[in-house]
Amino acid sequence: MKIKMYSAPWCSDCVYAKKYLDENNIHIKILKDLKIISFGFIIPFFFVDIGLNFDYSTIFSNVKLFLIILVIATVGKLLGSIIVSFFSDITFRQSVLIGWGMNSRG
Repeated sequence: MKIKMYSAPWCSDCVYAKKYLDENNIHIKILKDLKIISFGFIIPFFFVDIGLNFDYSTIFSNVKLFLIILVIATVGKLLGSIIVSFFSDITFRQSVLIGWGMNSRG
């Protein structure tokens, strides 16, 4: 009995809140503010933490695995951009340049 008594006002509040948010586009403003906060403040700390905790000795501990991953990543980006050139208006040379350009992003 108590569950029914508390659930009705909660459900009606949810309906009114959604209606209010939709009418005033507040959810767009909230998402915009959260994006600014996350990209400007939280995400840089993540990358700083990753950079400070990276151990370069792990790359040289298994050179074979590192080279295999490097080759697969490079060839994958090049092949992906070359395959796209068959379905678009870009030339083969442009697609190879795009593939090499994507390698700089990791």
